Amino acid sequence: MPPMRDVLPIVVFSKQKDWKYMNDRMRPMFEKRFQLTDVVKKKVDEIIAGAKTIEDKIARLYLFCQKEIRYISIKGNLASNQVGHPAEETLKNRYGDCTDKGMLLATMLKHIGVEAYPVGVLTNDAGRAFRELPIFDSNHCITEVNLNGRRFYLDSTATDYRYPYFRSDDHDTIAENNMRGSIDPIPVPPPEDNAIVGRRQLKIERDGTMRIDLENTQNGSWEASMRGMVRNFKPEEYEKQVRASISGLTASYTLHVATFSNPLDFSGPFTTRSGYTLHQYVPRSGRYLVLEIPFFGLRFPEVALAERTYDIVYTTSNLRDDQIEIQLPPGAKVKYLPPNVDVKTPALEYSCVYKVEGEKILVQRRLAVKQRVVPVATYTTYKAELEKIARSTDERIFLEDTEGKEESR
Repeated sequence: MPPMRDVLPIVVFSKQKDWKYMNDRMRPMFEKRFQLTDVVKKKVDEIIAGAKTIEDKIARLYLFCQKEIRYISIKGNLASNQVGHPAEETLKNRYGDCTDKGMLLATMLKHIGVEAYPVGVLTNDAGRAFRELPIFDSNHCITEVNLNGRRFYLDSTATDYRYPYFRSDDHDTIAENNMRGSIDPIPVPPPEDNAIVGRRQLKIERDGTMRIDLENTQNGSWEASMRGMVRNFKPEEYEKQVRASISGLTASYTLHVATFSNPLDFSGPFTTRSGYTLHQYVPRSGRYLVLEIPFFGLRFPEVALAERTYDIVYTTSNLRDDQIEIQLPPGAKVKYLPPNVDVKTPALEYSCVYKVEGEKILVQRRLAVKQRVVPVATYTTYKAELEKIARSTDERIFLEDTEGKEESR
C-alpha cells in the first residue's frame, strides 16, 4: 500500500511567503551551528589518520557518526528542532538525533574539503513531501554530499549501512536544503546497490544425497538487515536459524558449517556461508532422478489479488543474483532442463539460463526490481509476468541414470 497521506484527501497551507523567506529565516540558524572548530578539526584528523583516498576518509567519518554518536533526541526550541545543535556540542556529548548527526557529519566533511550539508526529508514510508509550499514537511535529516560533480546522500542514524549506502526509506524522497536554498529529488538507487549475490555448489550422489555449499554476499539494505540481525547473535543462535531453514526441506540432513563475517567490520561487504548434506533428497523414479533445486522457488504475494485499487509500493530497488553449479552423480546425464526465461518490464527484469557443461549444470539467475512504485494501471501485466516467473521456478530438472540397476522409491 502507498502511505495513507498519498491516498487520502489532505489540505496543506502555509503562513510563510515563499521558500526564499523560509530559507533566509533558517540559513543563519544552520550557519551558527555549522562551525568547524579546533575541537572538530582535531577529531577529524584523528579519525582519518592513515587514510589514503578521499573516499576512505568519508567512509571513516561516516562510520564514526553512525557508531560513536548515540541517537538521543533533546529538543527545546525551533532551532534545535530544525537545525540541531552545534557540531562541537554533539561531538562532545557523543549523542544527538538525526539533525545533530547530519550537522556533525557535514561539518566534519567540510574539514577534508568535501562540500556537504544537512538536509531534511520525509521518509518514503510517511508519504510524499509537499515542497510546493514553504512548510516544515520533513520527519528526518540526512547529509547531502557533493563530490567531483556527483551528489549523493548519507544517513548517520543507520548504524548497519556501509559507505556509500544509506537507509532505504530515504530513497525516492525529496531533499530540502535550506543552506543552498534548493529542493532536489533523491532517486531510487540502481538494483546493484541493494543486492544479494549467491554462489551455490550442489553435488549429487547416485542415491540422491546432495551436498550444498552456499556463500551469500550482500550490500545496501540487504547487507544492513543481515548485519543488524546477526550482530547480537551467538554462533549457536545463528546455527539454530540455519537448521530451522534446512529442516523445512527434509528432516534427514547434516549441517557442516554455518558462519558469517564480522558484522562490525565495515571494510568490506557482509558475507554468510553454509554447508550441509541432504540425505537421499533427490527422488528417483525408475532410472530417473527428479531434481528440485533447494530454496529456488520464488513467490510474489504482492500480486495475489485479482485486482488492485492502489499502486504497489516497495521500500526500494533490489537485486538477487544467483549462480548455481550442479555436479551430476556418476553415470548420470541430463534428460530435461527447464526452458530459459527472460522477462523485462519497466519495473522489473528477470532472467534464468540453464546450461550443461560436461558433468555439470550451470544455472544463472537474476531478478532486479528497478522501480519502487508499480502503478496500479500496469497491475494486470505486472501480475501476469510475476506469476510466469513463479511458475518457472517450480520446474524440475530430470537426470537419467545410465549405470547400474534401476532403483525406485
